[in-house]
Amino acid sequence: MENETVDRYELEAEFYDKIYDYKEDIPLYLEYSKNVKGAVLECGCGTGRILLPLAREGIKVVGIDTSKKMLAVARRKIAEESEEVRSRIKLVEADMRNFELEERFSLCIIAFSTFLHLLTVEDQERTLRCIHKHLLPDGKVIISVFNPDLSRPQNLVRLDKIKHVDNEIIMRFTMQKFDFPNQLMDVWHIYDFVKLDGTVKRHVVYFKLRYIFYNEMIELLKRTGYEIEAVYGDHKKTPFNEKSPLMVFVARRKK
Repeated sequence: MENETVDRYELEAEFYDKIYDYKEDIPLYLEYSKNVKGAVLECGCGTGRILLPLAREGIKVVGIDTSKKMLAVARRKIAEESEEVRSRIKLVEADMRNFELEERFSLCIIAFSTFLHLLTVEDQERTLRCIHKHLLPDGKVIISVFNPDLSRPQNLVRLDKIKHVDNEIIMRFTMQKFDFPNQLMDVWHIYDFVKLDGTVKRHVVYFKLRYIFYNEMIELLKRTGYEIEAVYGDHKKTPFNEKSPLMVFVARRKK
């Protein structure tokens, strides 16, 4: 077996949509996007998993991301769309902590726990203030993150994905280690690429997340210029409670 440690998104970009084939959140983002008059901004748009369905429904959307490889995949997918859909999409390589765009938006989306890549409170505040600056009056932000469950077993390796991609089987093992005082998670994704002849190549990707708690997020939004409109426990708009798997915050920009 050949092992290699690589950058997460350099590796995952090419098969991201098959590994992360999550679609349950798209109806929620479509609903909110259709109820605003201006363009939509997605921070951490990746390969366009959310961005493309919005554009197909007639919504003008700008996506920003720091990963050149993920944006390259998104551009390939966009190129296959109709001219009408393509005209509604703009991609920008940018950091959500500090970006400058000419457009102002009616809605900003940070989906799929992307907000947790911000590893300090300072970076969280910088991001929310930067978004605030780019929102129209009464513009909204939707942030979806997992609800931390600190009672589950820690430091275990688990097999959480098996996918057939082209002529390979991709098996993903995940290991997490928690730094409780700093609310940080070390995460390893261990990918085994199994070919038809039985040979296996292993790639290991490592990244950090900073999980956030309900009350902490509420206060963070308030002090960066937002009013809380709703908090859901999933993407079906179920009211949040302590056992909810997700925290989906909908906040409006204060004038």
